[in-house]
Amino acid sequence: MNLIIYAVVAIALIGSLIGGYVKIHGDGVKQGVAETQAKWDAANRAAEAQARAKEAADKQAKEKADAQHQAALNSLNASIAKLRSDADKRRTAFLPATAPASSGADRACFDRPLYLGAYGSLVEGLRGLANEGTKAVADMDDLKRRAH
Repeated sequence: MNLIIYAVVAIALIGSLIGGYVKIHGDGVKQGVAETQAKWDAANRAAEAQARAKEAADKQAKEKADAQHQAALNSLNASIAKLRSDADKRRTAFLPATAPASSGADRACFDRPLYLGAYGSLVEGLRGLANEGTKAVADMDDLKRRAH
């Protein structure tokens, strides 16, 4: 009978020790999880703030580069327009007087208004192509500057 009482007391004592350990250990794990979660939350907030700051700086740098690029294009287009205007002012005669009749295969007679219209269309087309080429060169210069 004493043996049964000792066994019951031993089981109760072991149970209370295990229950206390589980309670203490469980509270420690919960506290550790809460501390870890708080650290993660703080690290996430710091990373988000850093990402927002970098995004704002990148946006500002892009806007600055775009403004510089547009200013360069505007300056280039103004220079082209000035050169063309100066060339147009220096031009004196477009065509000599038309010959009354063609005397041979080496001479041709052109209707002046038709010829000037065709010539003007050609020149405008070439100027457009030159503008596209100039813009492409400026775009490539801008890309090279951004790459470095």
